Order: sequence, then structure tokens, then C-alpha cells
Amino acid sequence: MSAVVERVEPAVALARIQAELDRLDAFDLTSLSDEQLREYGREKERVRRRLAVSDHAFIAEVEARALPSAVFVRSTGSFLRGLLRLDPHEAHQRVKAAKSFGARRALTGESLPAELPAVAAAQASGEISERHARVISEAVDKLPDAVVAEHGEQIERELVGYAEQFDPHHLARLARRIGYCYDPDGREEDVEHREKHRELTITQRPDGSSTIKGEATAELTEFLMLHMDAFAKPKPAVDGFKDPRTAPQRRHDALLEAMKLNVRAQQLPTVAGVTATVIITMTAEEFETRKGLAKTAHGALIPVREAMRITAGEYRLMNVVIDKTQGITAYSSTARLFPEGARLAMIALDGGCTFPQCNAPPGRCEIDHIIDWAKARITRVDLGVPACHPHNDEAKKQGWRSTRINGRAAWIPPAWIDPEQRPRYNHLHDTDLPGER
Repeated sequence: MSAVVERVEPAVALARIQAELDRLDAFDLTSLSDEQLREYGREKERVRRRLAVSDHAFIAEVEARALPSAVFVRSTGSFLRGLLRLDPHEAHQRVKAAKSFGARRALTGESLPAELPAVAAAQASGEISERHARVISEAVDKLPDAVVAEHGEQIERELVGYAEQFDPHHLARLARRIGYCYDPDGREEDVEHREKHRELTITQRPDGSSTIKGEATAELTEFLMLHMDAFAKPKPAVDGFKDPRTAPQRRHDALLEAMKLNVRAQQLPTVAGVTATVIITMTAEEFETRKGLAKTAHGALIPVREAMRITAGEYRLMNVVIDKTQGITAYSSTARLFPEGARLAMIALDGGCTFPQCNAPPGRCEIDHIIDWAKARITRVDLGVPACHPHNDEAKKQGWRSTRINGRAAWIPPAWIDPEQRPRYNHLHDTDLPGER
């Protein structure tokens, strides 16, 4: 790109852009190769993103001339709504973006850099989208003034770097982690707040069902998620039919299974001097006919058939065997599946799914062979990486491949995503953010 930009009237430049867009829309995309089509998509998105910079300059000039007040409109956002037929929220976001990422003027009239210059530069080059920029701005706004004064520029640069790798959804996750790292006092206050406001309310209906709501501490949430990892997975397909339960239904069933296991293991404290037991009562006639209502120990009335199903289920569950975590032990290097000791070592090293942007925890991960086992027949810890099933399966089909670089799990993207095939890492499981490795 030339460093010299031809100066033309805005109307002329916009007319040229419109003409070029007409030519672009008229082009037959079917004549492009797959790589050319992907490059077309990337460059077109870069152009779309650069238009936001022109927006910032336009809005700044509107405010400098006080155009809203000249037509008796209360705010710049309302002015944009009327002029451009924008949604109120979008108009507000554009004004806010112009203030954060556009060039400014001092009271004396001299030009000042944007409040977030690294973000502004990345937008001007088309590297990040408006949503990326908004995520970064919101993250910086939430930090204490003292933290911004000392580390603001560094935080902004780090977030821009991540924005060039991740979509806005996962950038927001990283932004929260970085905020916690730079503001440990805020994190402690969060813990104290959650501890103070923890609660669990169970409102039982006459039929024995209930609604459950509450606020969980990080400790309770971690234990709940652990049980979800263990029990909420879809059941294996039977005769070609997949598990019909929705994800929320599976989580409900996982919590129920965990409670049953706890009762069956007799780990609960005694209740009124006896081992904690689910007690359901019914008459002999109800038992024989399977009709009528049975009564639970907490006063709920449930159909006898349902009561029999529950008690029968308990008897069947007696034969369930619970896997127990063992310590890391020696294992054969020629085994097709990584043994438990190797999996534990990789979990300790990598934290969860190692695919970029994926936050799947260890319980949802398989172990991907860096070198195909059929070729190498080796299952060493340094030749495997944890990956959730979609990324261990679908990502490999798309052309991704896993590796370890200096011991750290990395994924090499296919050429259609990154022609240079630069290694990508999953920062969501990092414990040493912020800062460079």
C-alpha cells in the first residue's frame, strides 16, 4: 500500500467505493479456487472493519459542530438514529466507540490520540472488529483507576494481541481472566461477596417436584461441575438412536445420580439416629394394585407407580461400580489408550482441552495422539494432548494437528485458516496470565 494517499472530496471517494462495490458484487465467485475464496472472505471482512474508523471521524465532527443541538436533538446518539435510521442501542454504541477509539481534540483545537490507541490502530488496519474493540474497552473500564494508570497500556496491547487470534466471545473470557490477574483485591472482594450471599432454596410442590434456585460459591460450583462431567454426558447410541435428553435434562439426571451414589455409599450423617434413607410409604393394597398415592418422608404425595419405579431404580443402582482415581503408576508404552496415570499427568500440565478458544474441562477430554498410534505405537505423555471429542474428531478432519512446543500443547491450523500455519495455543486454561510466556 502506498504511503501517499490521494486527497479527493469525500463525495468522490464514496462514489468510487460504491462503484467498486458494484463491481465486486457483479463478480462471479464460482470462478475462484477454494483458497482464493477464503482470501476473498478475509479481505472483505478487513474492509468492513476499516469502515468503523471513518465512522469515528464522522461522529467526532458531528459533535465538534454541535449538530444535534442545532436541530434540537438531545444527544448525538439520537441525532444518529434520526439521520441514519439506527437502532437506539447501535447508535449509542457508535458514539461510545468514537470517543474511545477515534482521534480527539483538545480545548485548544490540537489533535490528540485515541483513548485506546492500540485498539484504534488495530481497527484502522482491519485486524479487529467493532465487537472486539468494545470487549477491550469494557474490560479496561472495569479496572480500578490505579491499575489502568500503571498497567493500562500493557493490558490494552495484550488484549489487542488476543483479539487478533480469537473471536469476541472468547476474547471476553480472556479479558475477565486478565482483569482478575491485574486486580487481585477485586478478586478477593468477589470471593467474600459470593461467600456472604451464598444460598440454596428448594421449593417443593405437593406432587413432590420442586424448583431450585440459588447462588453458589466457587467451591460448590466446582464440585457440581465435576459431577456434571462424570454423569451428564450423553448415553451411547442404542440401535442407531442417540440419547434423546437435552443438555439441561442430562444435568438434572447427573445431580440425581450423584445424590443416589452418596446415599448408597452411606456417607451422609445419621438422621434422627438412623442412617440417612429415602423412605416412601404406601398401604398393602396400593402396593398390590399399583394404584393410589404413596407418601415420601418429606410429605409429598406421588403416584404409587412412580414410587415403585424409584425404589426399583435404587435396587438396580446397587450394582453400579464407581470408578475411583488412582495415583500415577507405570504403564505400557505400547497400549493403544493412554492409561489413567498418563491422563492425570497431562491434566496437571494442560488443564483441559488444548484446542485454541476451547474451555472444555478435563472431564470432557480425550487424549489426542500427536503421532498416529498406528504408525508409532507409542503412548508417552509428551506425545499426547488433551482434547474434547469435537476437537479430537472434527478439528482433525478440518486439517488441524496437535503438537507440543517446548513441552506446551499447541495446534497447527490448516493452510485454509492460516496460510503460514503458525502454532496456536489455548490461553483459557493458563494460570500465569497476564504476561508473555
